[in-house]
Amino acid sequence: MKRRSYILLTAAVLMLMPMLYGSALNRDFSMGQLKIPLYQKGKLEVVIFADSGKRHGDMITGQNTLIDRLLATADVDKIPDGWQQKIQKLDAPLIDVLNFWKNRYLSSDAIIFTPLCNFDRKNNLVYGDDNVLMRTPLFDLDGVGFRTNLTTKEIEISSDVRIVARRDDSDPREIISRKIPVPPQYTTVSATGDSLRFDMAHNELMLIGNVKVVDGNTTLTCDRLTIFLKSSSAQKRSKRESNTGDSSAMLKGVSRILADGEVILRRKPESSTDKSAVQTAWCEHLEYEFDSGRIILTGEEELPKLAQGSHELTGERIELLRFSRKAFVNGKCKITEKGIVNDREQIVRTIIADRANFDAVDNLNVFTGNVKVTDKDAVLTCDSMRIFLKKAQKNLKNAKKKPDNAEFSPLSGSQELDRIYCEGKVKIVTIPKAAPDAKSAPPRASTIEAKRCELDYPADKLVFHEQVRVNHKGDTLDCDRLDLFMKNSSFAGAPDKKRPSRGVALGGRAADSKTLTKVIASGNVYMKDQKSDLRTELMTLEFQELKPGTVTTPGMFATNNIQLIHIICDGKVIAGSLPQMKKAAPGRKRTLKAEHAMTYLLKNRAEFHKNVILQDGDSEIHCQDMFVFTGTPPAAATASKDKPAVEDPDADPFALEITENAAPSRIALSDGIDLEQIICKNQVVLINRDKKGKAIHAGGDTATYTVATSDIVITADAPRRPYLRHDGKIQYSDIIKGNLKTETLEGKGNIQIVTEKKAK
Repeated sequence: MKRRSYILLTAAVLMLMPMLYGSALNRDFSMGQLKIPLYQKGKLEVVIFADSGKRHGDMITGQNTLIDRLLATADVDKIPDGWQQKIQKLDAPLIDVLNFWKNRYLSSDAIIFTPLCNFDRKNNLVYGDDNVLMRTPLFDLDGVGFRTNLTTKEIEISSDVRIVARRDDSDPREIISRKIPVPPQYTTVSATGDSLRFDMAHNELMLIGNVKVVDGNTTLTCDRLTIFLKSSSAQKRSKRESNTGDSSAMLKGVSRILADGEVILRRKPESSTDKSAVQTAWCEHLEYEFDSGRIILTGEEELPKLAQGSHELTGERIELLRFSRKAFVNGKCKITEKGIVNDREQIVRTIIADRANFDAVDNLNVFTGNVKVTDKDAVLTCDSMRIFLKKAQKNLKNAKKKPDNAEFSPLSGSQELDRIYCEGKVKIVTIPKAAPDAKSAPPRASTIEAKRCELDYPADKLVFHEQVRVNHKGDTLDCDRLDLFMKNSSFAGAPDKKRPSRGVALGGRAADSKTLTKVIASGNVYMKDQKSDLRTELMTLEFQELKPGTVTTPGMFATNNIQLIHIICDGKVIAGSLPQMKKAAPGRKRTLKAEHAMTYLLKNRAEFHKNVILQDGDSEIHCQDMFVFTGTPPAAATASKDKPAVEDPDADPFALEITENAAPSRIALSDGIDLEQIICKNQVVLINRDKKGKAIHAGGDTATYTVATSDIVITADAPRRPYLRHDGKIQYSDIIKGNLKTETLEGKGNIQIVTEKKAK
């Protein structure tokens, strides 16, 4: 019967048309309740209800007008009337929303209500300057002033736009049709703007001017916001396929949003009460795909930026994948960290790269292309850097309670550094402290270069590989591999959260209480300074930590809180130096060779063992063990008048009681300034050439060489005696004394001369 009524009403309207538009075309007609059906291609799409109205030509003015936009599946016999319809408030509780839609959810797609409007029948337009209310199963909208084209399905709201959108679990159609329980908490997303355009044919909604969206702890502001809605079929398919469970951000029927202008996105994780956990994004363009959880930040005039706590991230294009917990930065990637320095907040650390990838699932951050890390102590550059993270210990207990996709940010500080790998032209440059006064020369930076390096935080170990070179104040060290070992500082106090930590954070929290303990250089080791050089296969440097405030010059690898104390070399050791003598021949070099070498800087001595050779101009000393002293030397060996000099077998010539303050400030090898005395033992052979070029050999069990005077004393353990060999003759004596400067050697005490033939 109702269908028949619609047909009769429509026929009556058509019959009256010639009369209304003919003789009374320019007259106003007052009408009671209006009900105007509108068809597109023979199908009923819109019904307009008005409590009363006036007609003037093609224009109808309606009072309390309700525009009912119908679903394609609507049954025209079951369309409810729209006169004197009570519309729920914008912030109405869910029960009121359900009561409104319980009789309309099968027929209506959207309801528009206004107290006063005009209907242009010729152009199929409805418009007005009064308040306008729009209600849909997805969202509710209030505004002032509107214009809608019923043919193109477009609506414009002029001002004061306010929107309340429902989450996925609050869709009235789902709750009513499936008779599911009402959710215990009705949470909505609110949005405001100056004006709105809604293209219902293409499912696009645009908020323009002073846009603000509030979604729980997330706030978005921008100049223009475009919302793309899904079709009904896409909504059903998305519901079947979706497994994200991201109820904190998913809006029913929204596929993606575009924000433009001065975009600011601020989010406070629900699980944290710490203000430093607030995440903020600034950009000119933001795109968010709801199903994939992908957020893309871009900009033309200014680079997009992310900030959390003391960290900021910028780049030409920042892409966040919320559900897979990944992030990608392409072009001009930069991370900065701020800290308190001298009671002021300053940038204390930066990471720069062409590109960056962050993976919170695999705990991996990757920086590639012109990587540069700068902090208050050093600058690191390389072609690529991989950072492996692990969850902080204090968060492990609660880690399983959090959903995998919650609160992801590439700047999250809830993880700690595990390992760092750098590859391609790796270079670390230390940043020296400024000179104490303007007159002092500026300090020189130290550098470490290699093809690749790895930092293992749990093992407190830093390793450099391939073509390693260290440059410290002009001193250099080359090797195939360099291992640096650290430990927790003995003097580190409680950490100050307001002050920046030492070392590069790189997306996680680094320990700030480490001190260097040992350095191992291996493979083709070559160390050189202005006075000496050293070659070996394996070299170990050991350090001791100093109390804060201790003044020292620690040497290579050292900083202000450590001091080099021990050097150990193994495998074809070759040490050389230029003697600091006024009359030294140009290019003359002193060289020392051995299989093993050890230097004790705090005790001012060095040891060389196995096949030791010291070459000094035309002079050579061969032995199996050599001991070099740079501090106060032990007493020189002497001979008695009656019997050969024999050393006390219980005496230890190396047990020197030297204070730590007397330690040399650099590695002493064998040059004429630092060296004071050399003692050779076991199979000692001295070879010296006179002015005529003839070789003089001297031998014994022990030789003592005083560098400052060039005096040398040779002795032997009884019953053996030291000897001199020259011109085919061998001279034995109790002791041999000589001077390498004057090229003199002479035996003293019980001299015995034999020919080499008889000696054999």
